[in-house]
Amino acid sequence: MGIGCRKKGQLWELIDLLKLDLNLLRIFHRMMVDRKVSAAAEALGITQPGVSNALKRLRDITDDELFTRAPGGMEPTAFAIQIAEPISYALAMVDAAFTQPTDFKPASDRRLFRLGLTDIGEAYLLPKILARTAEIAPHVSFTTIRPPKSEIREEMEVGSLDLAIDVFPNMKGNFVHRRLLKEKHVICMRKDHPLANKAEWTMADYIAQEHVVVIAQGTGHGDIDALLARKGISRNIRLMLPHFLSLGPVMHATNLVATLPEDAALLLEEPYELISLPFPGILPIVHVDVFWHRRLHRDPANVWLRNLVYELFSKPSD
Repeated sequence: MGIGCRKKGQLWELIDLLKLDLNLLRIFHRMMVDRKVSAAAEALGITQPGVSNALKRLRDITDDELFTRAPGGMEPTAFAIQIAEPISYALAMVDAAFTQPTDFKPASDRRLFRLGLTDIGEAYLLPKILARTAEIAPHVSFTTIRPPKSEIREEMEVGSLDLAIDVFPNMKGNFVHRRLLKEKHVICMRKDHPLANKAEWTMADYIAQEHVVVIAQGTGHGDIDALLARKGISRNIRLMLPHFLSLGPVMHATNLVATLPEDAALLLEEPYELISLPFPGILPIVHVDVFWHRRLHRDPANVWLRNLVYELFSKPSD
């Protein structure tokens, strides 16, 4: 008899694995992603009663509610959260075992690649990617998706993203990653700012400025003030933005100062007549990684795209 273990209170209880089948696990996984019976049923191509019956079987097998009703959907129990990642990993391995990679021919393939990028990632990465693929893979196309970072895992689990490129410190389990960039922070301002010609700012110079900050959900850029606060440093923030799109025009027209990763600042300098100077202190290095799901680890098209990204953007020092 196949058995598994689960913890209930302080006791480990045995679960008869022979009562499980792959479809039950797929339905459980889909419920973890959608948190609604109707959405899970639609995604799996089965009826809502079919999903409900499967959940009842799983509850009987595990002796756990797994999902409870909550505003807006179903909320997983602590036990459901505990088993979700191992089940997702197991399903990915089964899928990989029975899926033979298909050939990918860049010169003729018409693949659509789906990339998870921030707006600054789009501005920094896409021009070079599109210019290079126009030469070597003229028929491939791209779409970018910008879900909240809290949803990136789910988007990759269900196959909505081929690659995600950003800072994701908690992406583990079913995901593989490789370091793409390591960047330091700089201070950025317009060229005729009163202190633009001062090569080395002091922290007093920095604090005395009016600042513009980008606090996009999950990007980590808003964490700078928390780091400074630990050192007893507080900035005079004149403007907060949810994205980078208007940052260049704002700095071009004002004396506001921004603290940015170096490559992001370089991207804005020429079009908006800005200048960057070293940050007058120590901030953590920004690590930008490329992430993909384990099921795509050997997929020829995904491998090709990853290698292209590394070729275009990785630096010898990285």
